[in-house]
Amino acid sequence: MTHTTQNSSFVRPLHALARSVVAIVALLFCFPSGTEQIAQATQSNPASPLEVRITKPVQWVKDCLSVSLDRINRSDATLYLPVSGIYMDSSIIYSANRSGDGKEQSWINLYGVFDIVSFDATALSPGATRHEEICYIRPTVLVTNRKEKTIRRIPIRGTLRIDAYFFLTKEDWLRNKTLHEEIQHSPPDWRGKTGDLNPQITVVETTIPCYGSGCRAGCDNSPVVFDGELNFLFNASDVEWEARGKAINENLAHKSPSCAETLEPK
Repeated sequence: MTHTTQNSSFVRPLHALARSVVAIVALLFCFPSGTEQIAQATQSNPASPLEVRITKPVQWVKDCLSVSLDRINRSDATLYLPVSGIYMDSSIIYSANRSGDGKEQSWINLYGVFDIVSFDATALSPGATRHEEICYIRPTVLVTNRKEKTIRRIPIRGTLRIDAYFFLTKEDWLRNKTLHEEIQHSPPDWRGKTGDLNPQITVVETTIPCYGSGCRAGCDNSPVVFDGELNFLFNASDVEWEARGKAINENLAHKSPSCAETLEPK
C-alpha cells in the first residue's frame, strides 16, 4: 500500500503515454486476494484530511473490474469532492525502443481521464463517508502508434493506483471552477487572472487480481509499452495496423514463452 497527499492540477497533467484524451481500457493480473489484498490498500497516514479505503477485494465481475471504495473526511472541516474527482491508473513498463532498453515504470489511465469533465463538487462533512461502487474497467487495452501505424492489444497487469481529488474549502473549489470556466471561454493567449488553484490529492495503490482462472508463474509483471504508443484511438479498427501490432506481441512472446497467451488476450 502506498498513500500520499499532495497538490495536483485538477485538469491532470497527462504523461504522453500514460494519460491520453481517450482511453479504451483493460486489466489482467495476478496477486494476493481477500483480506490480504484489502490490507495492502488500507491507508495509514493520519495526516491526510481525506482517507480513501478499498472496502473489499478488487475483483472481476462479468468482464468488468469491480472497485469498491470509501472516501472519508477525517478532518474537522467540510471537504469538497469534485464530481470528476476519481482517477484510476494501471502500471506499465515503458520502453524507449523495441529492444527493451531504458525500461521504467509508468502508468496508463483506466478511468477518469476520458470521462466528460465537470468542475462541480459536492460537500463531505466532517466524519462523513462517500461510498463508490465502480465497475467500468474492461479486460483489455489497445495502444496505438500512429507514426508506425500499429494497433496492439495488451494485458494490463500490475498495480492499480487510485487518485482521489478534494478541496479543503468551498472557496478553493469555487475559485478553481471559475478559473477553468474562464479558460474554456477565453482566447488561446489568455493568462488566468484568478491564479491556478489546485486541489489536494490522496493516492492509494493496490494489486489487480488475475482475469480468468489465474496467472502462470512469472506472468504477473506489468506489460511493456513502447515509445510512441498511446491508448488513444479516434479511428476505427484497421486490419493492417492490427496485424503489425500482433507481430510485435508475437516477438514479445518469444522472449517470454510461458506468458505468450497473456500477451494477446481475447
